[in-house]
Amino acid sequence: MELNWTEEFRAYAVRIALTSGLTCKLVASDLGVTDAQIRMLTLYVLWNAEEVPS
Repeated sequence: MELNWTEEFRAYAVRIALTSGLTCKLVASDLGVTDAQIRMLTLYVLWNAEEVPS
């Protein structure tokens, strides 16, 4: 399954996952995706980022 998320959605999802204090499961539920997708997206962004998004 290919994910056609916009860059804005990806940035928003990662920002919420990292700064909200909510679990990945709650963030995912709010965004209509799976918690595994949020975890993988966050790890991917952190692994490839030169600095942590704020």
